[in-house]
Amino acid sequence: MKEWKQGEAIAKQQITSTIPDSLFMKICSKGTAHKIWTELSNHFQNKSRMVSVDLRRRLQEQRCPERGDVAAHFTTLHTMQEDLPSMGQPITENDFYTIILGSLPSSYDPYILAVNATSSVLGTTLSADDLMFTITEEYKHRNLKSKTGKKEENAAFYSNDSGKGWKGGSSSKKNIECFNCGKKGHYKSDCWAKGGGKEGQGPNQKEKKKLKSKQKEKTTVARRKRRKMMRRSGGND
Repeated sequence: MKEWKQGEAIAKQQITSTIPDSLFMKICSKGTAHKIWTELSNHFQNKSRMVSVDLRRRLQEQRCPERGDVAAHFTTLHTMQEDLPSMGQPITENDFYTIILGSLPSSYDPYILAVNATSSVLGTTLSADDLMFTITEEYKHRNLKSKTGKKEENAAFYSNDSGKGWKGGSSSKKNIECFNCGKKGHYKSDCWAKGGGKEGQGPNQKEKKKLKSKQKEKTTVARRKRRKMMRRSGGND
């Protein structure tokens, strides 16, 4: 009896030293180590059951948003599906297959119908893993196609934009600052100021050149007339 009491005390000490104080207050009234252990087992079994119920509920409520990462979404589903058996609440293959279908965006409906139709014609049944694999491949294909389309669209945009002059150019040039004159709305290659790619080709600058040319011509004519008059006056003398 002495040995039994000693072993009982050691068992109680081992149990109470590994649990929080809040749980100790709940089981301290139990007499023997066996009763304490039974109470703890019931407590954690009930807690595990509630956790598994909550995990199953969250698994069924998982939804992948439109244009979301389908591969990451399937990783989350698969992790949650593998956690349930360890809690004593395994999920069947058919249930998981249904959860996968219900969690996908509506844009995948035509593809899923095509996959199911093909599977029916061939007389085969896809597993949940096979379904996730084929949908992941479709997601990668769509993602690659979308990136390629954006690159082509950007290339066409920049090509059209570069073909326009400064006057009547696209609105994308409004905030561009010229490295030559410091003004906005054009590049250095299109700049009319001194040092620019189109130096002196502005409409106002062309007019000024014409006026200077006319004035220079008039000055030259006037000088010639003066010289003639001076020569005539010198001859008469």
